[in-house]
Formats: sequence, structure tokens, C-alpha cells
Amino acid sequence: MVAINELVNVKEWDFSIIVILLIVIVLVSVISYCSTIFLGDMIPVYLYRINYSKLCAGVLAGLSAMTILFTGWFGLMIFIISTPIGMIASYAKIRKTHAMGVIMLPVILYFM
Repeated sequence: MVAINELVNVKEWDFSIIVILLIVIVLVSVISYCSTIFLGDMIPVYLYRINYSKLCAGVLAGLSAMTILFTGWFGLMIFIISTPIGMIASYAKIRKTHAMGVIMLPVILYFM
């Protein structure tokens, strides 16, 4: 919200801009629906070949590298602490939406 607010001054929009944005939203929605249906039929053929453990390790390594690249060692420390917090919901067999409070409360307090 902050990024959009800084990029575009919404107060200056007129009706034509809103109509153009709504048309773009509808077009993108149709294209994404069609591509999801198309890819949904093709992807399962290839998914069984993927080694899930290697995929998870690769994603974790990529996320760690991006964290170090963008935030440094302090960000990596936060990443290491936040990973088990994110996994608590799966291990406790509760809904993941309950973990949103961990994210939402600091964000709300930051913008107050």
C-alpha cells in the first residue's frame, strides 16, 4: 500500500483511469485463468519426476542467499528465527491463518 501510494497519486485519478484499470484487471484475470487451466493439465505429468527433498533444499538455499544478498547477516538471523515460527502451524496441525497475527500485529503497530 505504501509503495503504490508513493508511486501513484490516487487523488488525481479520474473515471477513465479507473475504467482502464478495471479492463486490465478483467483481461489479466481471463488470461491467468486460461493459463492455469492449460498448465494444470500439463504440470502433473512432470511433477512426479521431481525429488521433493532436493526441491525443498534448493528453495531454502535460494531464500537464504536472497536474504543475505538483500538484508545481510542480520536479515539471515531474522530468517533463521522466523522459519521455525512459520512451521509451527504445520507441526501443531492448526490453520496457517493463525500465524498471520505474528505478521499483522507488528505491521499494524509500525504504521500507527
